[in-house]
Amino acid sequence: MTTSSFSSDEAALADHYALDIIKGHFLRDFDVRDVLPCLQDIFSKPEEQYINAHLQCDNECTQNDITDIQDVLGEEKASRLFAVLRNKNYAQIRKFMEVLSSDYLWLVSHFDNVNKVDHSNYVDLVHSLHSKVSLKYEDYNVHRSMPFRKLRKALLTMPMQGRVILASDFGYGKKWLAVDVCTDFDVALAMNFQIYWIDMSECTSALDDLRMLRYLKLLLTQSSRSPSPAGYGSLERPDQNAKSFKNSIDEYKHLVGQELRKNSHEKCLVVLVNVRNTHALEVFDLPCKLLVLTRSKKVSDSFAKKRSTTIRLTNGLTRAEFYMLFEKYLGQQNLLEKYDLIYAHSNEHPYLLSLIGQSLRQNLANLQDWIDKLRESKFVDDKFNAAIEKSLDSLEPELRKAFMKTFSCFPHAIYVPQRLIAALWPAGKCEKDLEKLYRHGFLEKFISPHVEICYKQLFVYGKTKQNDEVSAADMTDMHKKLLNYYHLVEDLAARSEVLPFRRDVHDFYFFSCIGYHINKSGLTDYFRQLYLDFGFLEQKIRNVDLLSTIADLETYQEYIAVDLETRKLLRALLKFLPNIEKTLQESSNTTLLQCAFMEDDLVGIEARKQAAAFPNFAWFEQHGCIHQRQNIVPLPSAPKKVLLLDQERSLIALQESSAILLINITFDWNTYTVKLKEPTRGKSNVVDIRFFRDNNSYILLALYDNGNMNVWSLQGDCTMYRRRSHSFARPAEKEIECRNFIPIDHLLKPITAFDFTYGVNTNPSNLYLAYKTGEIRCIDWNSENEIFVPAPYPCLKTGMPDICLLRIVFSRNYIVCNKAGDICIFDVVDYSHLRGIETFKHLIDTIELTRNELLLICRRCIVHFTSKSINETGEPNYLLQERDLTADDAHNAINCAKLLHINGHKQLLLGTKTGLIMFDIETRTKVLTTNVNEDITCVDIQLVDVVKNKYIVACGSNAHKFLNLFALRTNAAGRPLLSWSGSSKTLRTKQPYLDLQMPPYVSLKGGKLYTAQYVHDAPTLLAVDSHNQLHEIDASGHSRVYERAPDIITAITQYGDRSFIGCANGVLVYLSLHATSPAAMQQVFTEQPIEFLQLLDEHTLIVAGANEFVVFTNLNYGVCKRLPMLANRVMCCFRLKAGQILILFINRAFSVLDESANLIYNYVPQIPASIGGCDLQNNQLFIVTENYKIEIFDLAKSLGPKQPDMTYNGGDTFRGARVSCIAVSRKANLLAVACYTMDHNGENDTSIHVYDCQLHAKRIDLLYTLNGHSQRINSMRFSPNAYVLVSCAEQLCWWSMHMAACKLNNAVADTTTQHRRSGFTRFLSDSSEDEETLEEHISASKLARILEDVSLQARNDTRPSTDVTPVDDVVDFTMVTGGVDAIWKSKCGPATNCELLACVKFNGNEALQFFANEAFTKFQTIDNGGSYYVLTLHDFNAPLETSESVVETSNAVADCDVVT
Repeated sequence: MTTSSFSSDEAALADHYALDIIKGHFLRDFDVRDVLPCLQDIFSKPEEQYINAHLQCDNECTQNDITDIQDVLGEEKASRLFAVLRNKNYAQIRKFMEVLSSDYLWLVSHFDNVNKVDHSNYVDLVHSLHSKVSLKYEDYNVHRSMPFRKLRKALLTMPMQGRVILASDFGYGKKWLAVDVCTDFDVALAMNFQIYWIDMSECTSALDDLRMLRYLKLLLTQSSRSPSPAGYGSLERPDQNAKSFKNSIDEYKHLVGQELRKNSHEKCLVVLVNVRNTHALEVFDLPCKLLVLTRSKKVSDSFAKKRSTTIRLTNGLTRAEFYMLFEKYLGQQNLLEKYDLIYAHSNEHPYLLSLIGQSLRQNLANLQDWIDKLRESKFVDDKFNAAIEKSLDSLEPELRKAFMKTFSCFPHAIYVPQRLIAALWPAGKCEKDLEKLYRHGFLEKFISPHVEICYKQLFVYGKTKQNDEVSAADMTDMHKKLLNYYHLVEDLAARSEVLPFRRDVHDFYFFSCIGYHINKSGLTDYFRQLYLDFGFLEQKIRNVDLLSTIADLETYQEYIAVDLETRKLLRALLKFLPNIEKTLQESSNTTLLQCAFMEDDLVGIEARKQAAAFPNFAWFEQHGCIHQRQNIVPLPSAPKKVLLLDQERSLIALQESSAILLINITFDWNTYTVKLKEPTRGKSNVVDIRFFRDNNSYILLALYDNGNMNVWSLQGDCTMYRRRSHSFARPAEKEIECRNFIPIDHLLKPITAFDFTYGVNTNPSNLYLAYKTGEIRCIDWNSENEIFVPAPYPCLKTGMPDICLLRIVFSRNYIVCNKAGDICIFDVVDYSHLRGIETFKHLIDTIELTRNELLLICRRCIVHFTSKSINETGEPNYLLQERDLTADDAHNAINCAKLLHINGHKQLLLGTKTGLIMFDIETRTKVLTTNVNEDITCVDIQLVDVVKNKYIVACGSNAHKFLNLFALRTNAAGRPLLSWSGSSKTLRTKQPYLDLQMPPYVSLKGGKLYTAQYVHDAPTLLAVDSHNQLHEIDASGHSRVYERAPDIITAITQYGDRSFIGCANGVLVYLSLHATSPAAMQQVFTEQPIEFLQLLDEHTLIVAGANEFVVFTNLNYGVCKRLPMLANRVMCCFRLKAGQILILFINRAFSVLDESANLIYNYVPQIPASIGGCDLQNNQLFIVTENYKIEIFDLAKSLGPKQPDMTYNGGDTFRGARVSCIAVSRKANLLAVACYTMDHNGENDTSIHVYDCQLHAKRIDLLYTLNGHSQRINSMRFSPNAYVLVSCAEQLCWWSMHMAACKLNNAVADTTTQHRRSGFTRFLSDSSEDEETLEEHISASKLARILEDVSLQARNDTRPSTDVTPVDDVVDFTMVTGGVDAIWKSKCGPATNCELLACVKFNGNEALQFFANEAFTKFQTIDNGGSYYVLTLHDFNAPLETSESVVETSNAVADCDVVT
């Protein structure tokens, strides 16, 4: 290699200039990875990290395919490498060239030939431009590769007379970046080494414009490059001199234009720095290339897009660039942890970081002081403040004063609504002033999701103290003015609603920052009133989030909890709120006060005190058994896979998305959410993610369904913490780009599966890649260079295409599974597969128990292998067989699994379609279950140090957009309990402790497999659990368990003293009330299960299967009659007034039988249609089909109708609506229809339509629509006097018919013109009626008549409880003044939704039925998660004696522990 350029010629070009000149060749033809391993002794650790840093965000190239990404990354790495080499000495550069000579000799030749050409013009240009910015430029400039590449490309491709605008806020390094790019040799060459630097900072008048124009003419005509004046002037241009200088400006502009059109200046570039107004731009609109540097948005937006390119610097320094900057200032210091704190709190601001670096260079002991200042969001630094002051001086005095005074009132770095700023702005032209400040770079602008304009003070202006401009008294007055704007004191004093703040002005900012302003205003007495109020806490959680609420409670606890009792309440509140987040997220109508009202500790006591202020609202106490509660972490969509990195951080891959999030699972409000960016173009979904530890880094591997694979290195970027500060906004979401760790030739074919194994001893860790063709290749992890390299192993051709899962076990076996579910085991030694295709299918995962034991987790089974048996033929050894997994649910399957070690026992945590199951490997039995109603898609565990909380468990399901969090702990006996610490609800009542006598892996089934009845207002519940055992709970809280049934229980019923269950083998079992063993069994069906079972009275029982049904007319003597089915399922049955029996089938057909079960009449519709809902009231049979056709049969008129007496086709009006259930009032004058619509995403738009039924006129009218459910409604019921309607779905809702009618009455009264409702709210009868009568409008007088006519006395109802809405009707009805349900007449809901009296969200997904007493004050139900609800209406208006008796009765079901 020729080395003359290094030594022989003293006039030779300096090495760093030579590197600059040849850098362009390297950017095109060079791969840093080829030489970097040989240059370890040249570069420091920060320099290596900087060179190898991943691609940065905000990069249009990252949307291209994978090959383009590698090219861009290679170019950036080469650019960074040369930026580092530029500051190296002669010997280090010589070594680089020697290493380069082996593979890149032609590039070395370019380096050697540099001195053969005169480059003095380039060197002069570099010296000139460096002197324009700072003498320290060469020593402290950090090459910013991403914006450098974008600006370099823009300058190289700009046309003649083109414009490039480089815009950013204050201090983002525009000038240094421009110098870096303009001194690039290729850019300088493209400009013919003619780049003229004009500082426009003082161009605030026509005279200044003329002066700078003359200066440019001087630069063009003379070789000397004198520096331009600098300084700051006013943003507002005085116009008094404009006319006098206009002619001179035009003359000089013409002369400059002539110079620029000469061939010698044809390619030149004029750089306009610090352009602050558009008038200067008009003066310098010259026929040449222009690079404009500005922070004024008005300037940057003034250019025509077709002629210009705008580049905005929105990001500060990357972490690698920050490390490089501090190494330049401080050298190699072992202070990375403290550096990270400075970086996290500095908002990555380049100028601020540079000032900190300079300060620490002078005195490193100031490091902690800087950290503390940054944490407090304010500090005093003379140089920094001087720069800020210089910038602020450009504002008019009045505008500056208004800006500083108003924005000093707000927390740092948070967007503030424009209308709030206007309320505090001292001047009258707030909107114009804000727009001016925004355009000149003092504010950031944001349009909120509610289409509201918001502004945020720029980061640097919030970092300085302005106490000399705004006094403490003025600050306090501003905060009080803000509180007055939000009517805080006024609304608290005049409060009449549970939710105290309902004005339009109460926006996101109010709920986010009201605590900050109360504190700053000195009105700290309001903290306790506000932050212990459940109404306000609910609004804050809903409008902001739970973490912000908890952060405020902790931050202001010294004002909230001023005594011991309040501190206890605050601690109880902090434990309660996380457990209720799921409820509030899933239900918009359930109030936090109602949730707290159902608690029994200090939270419940405080809730009852607060609820007493609203006695006309409906409040319910809960005395049942609440299923396991859990904490949640809200997510953008349902999780596909979860990986717990430690006790605080988790990686989440989202379903149907390419997004991977790194989230914090603690209650730390000030932590970032980090998004791992997927760089490939087009939609792709995550298939699998895995991570491994390498030194202090987490290496994340992600596979996508398009065959791409990406790798991220999570180092400091995944621990972005900020200390809680009441003046700081919550950190925003960050992004991390992926890195090209994998050799490019291994990514050319679609990858379908992968596995990673850790190296042992000196062996490297390995990544195994399975391709769509069935090939498997291996690559090794090079920990030193943090990259995968090809491994010396041959490729395995499995012959199994479309491999979807790959696992390496026992260090010598490949286990592969394809999309068809076929599983094959290969021996790596000879690539044999003696076992062939396995009999079990669909591999989920493999778990190595020991070095010689292995579990294969499959969808329907678990198989045990040893290192010996895995290579032998023979039957597999099943640890869990399919019949055992599906014993309780035929559709059950395993989706995920994890291994735990608890008290010396090995346990499997299985995520199944029916919830989480803890499975003991030694006993081969279930020991624990939870989330029994959810299809668990992912689960992970993390060992913790606390003895009582041994594991953190995180799981996700298909149905929910959140992550469930539990703590797996052990009790004193070492028994595992799956629950989040402190989240379980133990009810304390006056009754003995309720023990359901169920092991922790058993739960109540819910659905239709429970029944309840009230005798003299005392309830008795019969319920089936998940192990097919029957439980009876009486009014005294006593529970007993019956012996196991002969087969799976499929139906249950009770009436009075009689109870029956039906089994899948067709056996009918009579239950004894005085023993746990069945009293009698009878084989009703031989080849079909009992699907329907109902007692009409103590002597009559209806039993139905798939082909026939049996009517027992005298149970004492076993008298029965078998009858054929008119359809494949019985819908329900009724007892008519005259004693006849009505059997209704799913296809709308029904049979009428006499008391001896003799057939009277069969009604078979001409066109069968499935029933959506049915009810019988006052001998009127209401049937509504699924497609919304209403049919009414008057059975009092005829027991053998040929057709319905009335029909209404609701589907014509509500197109696409599907009916799920109905309810009819006892006088049959009100009809409620629950309907829903379906789209491709599932159910939506669930509503209840309430009709006025005028049977004598054969017409119905739609009165009102009730909205509040998010899922299809399963059952509904009117109270005896129709004061209230109760609906059951994902929650239990109570609707006031009185308030709904009053609401509609007010709407009608307020309407000046009566609108026709026939097309929307009226369903016309098919019978012939007078047209004028049918088109009669609903009026206010008609609504009053409806209210007056609503069942003011109860009818003598002999109808038994139905299967659809099973409210008992077996109690003796006692007439009281106003009716038994008169308590509901005085109830009302919130003003915005007054008809919705109360709402209780279920812990599970839904409940199918509910039971109530006659007065409709007590309710029982079981949701599909196994939670048992005993709800009792608490009446604050009742006399003390009555209230106490109600409480005593409400405690009939005693306290209980958590049921899992």
